[in-house]
Amino acid sequence: MTTSVTDKEKTSGPPGPIDNRREHTRMNDPALVVKVDGKTYKTVNWSMGGLLIEGYKGVLTTGALVTVSALGESVKNLTDVCIRARVIRSDQEMEYIAVNFLGLDQSAFGLLRTFTDIKSNARQPY
Repeated sequence: MTTSVTDKEKTSGPPGPIDNRREHTRMNDPALVVKVDGKTYKTVNWSMGGLLIEGYKGVLTTGALVTVSALGESVKNLTDVCIRARVIRSDQEMEYIAVNFLGLDQSAFGLLRTFTDIKSNARQPY
């Protein structure tokens, strides 16, 4: 029996090894803090195209539209943003959601690009 990607996603837990088919490189350092529905959450990983949030105990399910309203490296250092996103995976038992960005405002794009550039530059040999 052939299993489609959709079937695999439905039966799998949080993502394991990074899939090479991704358009954007996933980062886990620095872990980011995001605000969704007025609550703050830590990310497991993130990219210019989406993020995986841990500790999520809300009601959002796969397919739901959501807005990320703040982003930063810590709760004390959040910047207001407007990121429209869609939940692509959710697991209430494991308390995580994965979201795919549908649109980034300038603040969000700038912050994510800065974090990506800092990490990329840290990997460059001197």
